[in-house]
Amino acid sequence: MTKKKKAELSIKEKLVFDYLLNYFKEKEEMPSITEIGRALNFSPVRASQFLRQLHKKGYLIKVEGKFHRSYLPQIEFLKSQNQKIN
Repeated sequence: MTKKKKAELSIKEKLVFDYLLNYFKEKEEMPSITEIGRALNFSPVRASQFLRQLHKKGYLIKVEGKFHRSYLPQIEFLKSQNQKIN
């Protein structure tokens, strides 16, 4: 079985993803859509669109049944960033 290669990220998607990883490593939780928008100068709607795009491309997972901060980085990205996994 071959491992499926993830889709390439655009410059802005990479900016958002890097912000998410750094935030998650520092605070051990994901930022809110409002926090993402403020930090990267996007509207909350645009920040939400980026989260959906990153999820669709396989960089984030969506936690079912959770409304706020429901996206998390894929485990492989956390391991590659030397993030402590519980």
